[in-house]
Amino acid sequence: MTGDFEIDGMSALFVALDNYTGELEAAAQTVLEETIINTDADIKQSITDQGMVDTGRYRSSWKFTIGNLEATESSNVEYGPFLELGTSKMKARPHVFPAFEKNSARFIAALKAL
Repeated sequence: MTGDFEIDGMSALFVALDNYTGELEAAAQTVLEETIINTDADIKQSITDQGMVDTGRYRSSWKFTIGNLEATESSNVEYGPFLELGTSKMKARPHVFPAFEKNSARFIAALKAL
């Protein structure tokens, strides 16, 4: 026996799921924005704490951009990797990786809590 059947309330269920998805995306966007702002602040604070501020060029070069469920933190200063990783003549002064690790852990915890 074949035939069509209908389940009452399916349209309402799909609307509710769409609404929930939108709310979840908005909450995730907020978490992402808070995370990139905190990461930026932590990088700049670490640069200051480690005495890497001479002219302030390096610290002020760190910028972030926020898109739809994506964010980027970057610096255009060419000597930044040498400060982070060190050289044969200079010890490493990590400031990016620690900030990323700290804030990524918070980011994952906040997403799990949504």
